[in-house]
Amino acid sequence: MKTIAEGALLYENSLGRITHEPLGYLRLHWQEGLRGSESVRALFAQLLRAQLRTGCRHLLIDERLAAPFQEADKVWLAGYWLPEWVQQVGCHHAAHLAATDVFARLSSVGILAKARSMALSQRSFTTETEALQWLLSQPVSAVSGPKNALMR
Repeated sequence: MKTIAEGALLYENSLGRITHEPLGYLRLHWQEGLRGSESVRALFAQLLRAQLRTGCRHLLIDERLAAPFQEADKVWLAGYWLPEWVQQVGCHHAAHLAATDVFARLSSVGILAKARSMALSQRSFTTETEALQWLLSQPVSAVSGPKNALMR
C-alpha cells in the first residue's frame, strides 16, 4: 500500500500536508495539534490549488491524528470553502479516515454532511486499505482551471 512518504509533497504547514500520490489521488494528512484558523484556511486553500493544478478529483482525507475544528473554521468551511470547492472543482470523490479523537470526529460531522449535500461523493472509513479500495474504484474525470478569488 502507498504511504505518505511515497507521494510528492505539494504543501505542508503545522497542521497537515498535501501530497500527490502515484496512484493519481491527493492526500490531505492532518497532523497532531490544535487547528488554528490561519493554518486551517491556508491548508484548504492549498488543497483547492493542488486539485486544480493536478487535475485530481480523488481525495483521501486522513484525520486520524487531528484535533477538533474551532467553531469559526467549521462555519468558514461549510459556508464558504465547500461551496467554492464544488464550484471550482465540480463533482469529485473523497474517502475520509475519521479522527481517533471523539471531539475531532464530532467537529467534522456538520462539514461532512454539508459536503454530501453538495454533490461530493464521500464515504468514511476506519482503515486506509478500505478507503483506497473505494476511492480508486470511483470514476475519473478532469478538473477545469481556476475561476475566482480563492486562487488569487
